[in-house]
Amino acid sequence: MKIISMELIKYQNNDTFPQKLTEQIEYIYKEIDNGIYMDNKTLTEKSGYLKEVQTMLRNRFNMNIVFDKELHVFYPAAIIPFFSDYLADLSSLKNIGSDKFSALFKFHDIYKHVGEIEKEKKAIMAKLHNRKGYIDMKNARVGGYLSEIKHYLIIDFFALKDSEITPSELTAIILHEVGHAFTGLEYHHKLETTNSTIADILNEMNNNNPDKAAYLFKKRFTDKEFQEISVSNSKEVNDFYGKIALAYLGEIKTQMGNSKYDETNFENLADSFAGRFNMGKDLVSGLNKLNRRYGMVRDNSRMTYSILLFIELLLCIMFLAVFKVPGAIVMMAVFVVLFNSDNSTMTYDFPLERYNRVKNSIVNNLKNINLPTELTKDLLAQFVFINETIEKSMYFKGLGDHIADILLSSNRNNNYYIGLQQSIENNLNNLLFVKAQQIKVN
Repeated sequence: MKIISMELIKYQNNDTFPQKLTEQIEYIYKEIDNGIYMDNKTLTEKSGYLKEVQTMLRNRFNMNIVFDKELHVFYPAAIIPFFSDYLADLSSLKNIGSDKFSALFKFHDIYKHVGEIEKEKKAIMAKLHNRKGYIDMKNARVGGYLSEIKHYLIIDFFALKDSEITPSELTAIILHEVGHAFTGLEYHHKLETTNSTIADILNEMNNNNPDKAAYLFKKRFTDKEFQEISVSNSKEVNDFYGKIALAYLGEIKTQMGNSKYDETNFENLADSFAGRFNMGKDLVSGLNKLNRRYGMVRDNSRMTYSILLFIELLLCIMFLAVFKVPGAIVMMAVFVVLFNSDNSTMTYDFPLERYNRVKNSIVNNLKNINLPTELTKDLLAQFVFINETIEKSMYFKGLGDHIADILLSSNRNNNYYIGLQQSIENNLNNLLFVKAQQIKVN
């Protein structure tokens, strides 16, 4: 098996930034309580405390992060990072569901706003090449042209406060979103550096003759395109480019022989970013409140799970009775394949599994035997809180998903790699490290 490497910042154990950010959010919450601002857009435009938060984020991470004034009607907490599909989703505003009905009144303004962001991002993209930038993983900072790229942070302070998200929990959520943007820049920087290296090698092989070939770098190639490359006489792509590209893309595609690992890292890295500022407890606490509010997590109860599964099974039996068994079975199979096959590419961000990964990050920090006693005690308390949260919580997996796991080989393959990844992570961050630190501080 290949060595697993996780692109993570170092632990910011001595950083006071989260506490300072929490203080600013407390002031913003007081403004809401005192009725100074009656809606999120006005708060985002006029709050001096929010402008201070924006300045703090820029000073701490050297990233160009601004608060978006419009898109909170779609996401209570999100960020539009350098690489993102959020804008692609929002470009299809004609397909807004009834739950977004209130946004229809601002349809024209929001659609125009999204278009402006798209234009801005394209303009920035055109200026990125042949410029220097750097990623400081030790101190969680970026530099050079990477510090100019604008990220739109979406925070609905009113909705999150209404969901009883505390200032410290919101700090953890904001750090999670910053983590998405930071990871996007890190990934972009890695690709740019690698592509430049390959281009230098190819130019060297062509005796630095620019007319010999123009090298095309694409994120994905189809099998047909690779075949065309291998037999092509075109000056655009030389004969050996296909083999080099194949080797290169094969390395960045996966580290475990399955792309599941890279996909699951997306949310994990953002969670870990917040966790490495020692905000694991607040992140899990905040996420759990939101997950329970939207029905993604329930109290851990075998009876509740059995009842929900029985209701689904009863509905399926009624469906079979109404549409006759042979035809209904075919319809159900088609339904499962069409609507559950995406499970094979679903990211590894089920609520309880995410909580467990944050807990593992805390254990990983506890491996440092030179941590101050007070910090060690705090990390141990966070570990206990998250462990209890997991034990008290339940995620319901529907009947359709169970059937899909049986019928679809892609789902079985996906579940195998998720299980393998979980096993590796849990074994690397086991209770021995926790027990050792408990003995030390007690």
